[in-house]
Amino acid sequence: MVSSGECEIRPVLRGDFPRVADLLRHLTHAASSWNRDYLTWKYLDNPFVERPLGIVAVVGREVVGFRGYYATPWQVPASSYEILVLSPGDTCVHPGHRRKGLSVEMGRAAMQELHPDYRIFLNMTAGASSAPGYLRMGFVPLHDKSRLTLTSFGRWARALPRLRGSPLAGVEFGEFGDIAVSPDPLHEEMGRVAMDPSSSEAKLTPLQDERFFRWYFRVPRMNHVFYYAREHGRVTGYVVLRVEEFGQRATIADYSRRSFAAVARILRFLARSRTFSLISIYSFTPNPELRRLLDQLGFRVDCAYERLRRRMNRVWPLFVRPVRVNPEDEDWFVERLDIREISSWEISEIRSDAI
Repeated sequence: MVSSGECEIRPVLRGDFPRVADLLRHLTHAASSWNRDYLTWKYLDNPFVERPLGIVAVVGREVVGFRGYYATPWQVPASSYEILVLSPGDTCVHPGHRRKGLSVEMGRAAMQELHPDYRIFLNMTAGASSAPGYLRMGFVPLHDKSRLTLTSFGRWARALPRLRGSPLAGVEFGEFGDIAVSPDPLHEEMGRVAMDPSSSEAKLTPLQDERFFRWYFRVPRMNHVFYYAREHGRVTGYVVLRVEEFGQRATIADYSRRSFAAVARILRFLARSRTFSLISIYSFTPNPELRRLLDQLGFRVDCAYERLRRRMNRVWPLFVRPVRVNPEDEDWFVERLDIREISSWEISEIRSDAI
């Protein structure tokens, strides 16, 4: 617990979250009820931590600042090493208390509070307003958030009549040969193909078992479509799309990394079906084999949409840092992997706190 002028800066408590939900309206521009559902799912119901992880700045009984830390499980398959990585996000300071350094002070308080129980911060959502603060706190740019995008601009005209409908209104669900399109996650089957025991990669890789999927896909008010490849009725691979912007833009949030043939069938199906005007994936995510397939299907990092996006809003990097306040050389390594190198990571959109 620290004092910053009139503010008390301390770890968040469960009882703080109704007031944090009110504060978050200044960040999300959503009703407090939506913020409560979101915060409950992300911090209170997270099955991988015993208590909510975050820092609040309090004046009297009012919460005037919040930084949340979204904990997700990772592994290094080559060594069976497992670790919880913390993603700083949902940072909000009340307009009446801004420009006083509260955001950075809460970040430094988090380092004191969370070390030594946790080792790594990975931020995937920094932008123009927050990136300078991360740099001041000693975060290191890991990789820019550039994307590969497949465009089908003819879809926009066909979308106009249903702009007021559900984002999933244009998706045709059902069985299409060996591909199934569903609004529902198959938690057990996804966990089985995601956690291929034959993998021996020496990378920090998302640990995605049935428990993770059962929790993650309870995220409130998100629109996901699940594509499953099957052989003899058994799921052999999956691709998950997060759908936005009236159902015209989709992001590949996750896919089964150990089943290339199955994922390739799904991606070819997606490219043929032209359900979405834009489908994107982080450019640093695919391995060389998958990158070649995406190139063949027409995914481009320099397409017109991506050039426009970069012109309107600079592509900011991912940031990484050890949790220790004053990191030593060994704190930058996990299982001899340098966390400052993108080659040490296998990162997908599903691990972003921008949800």
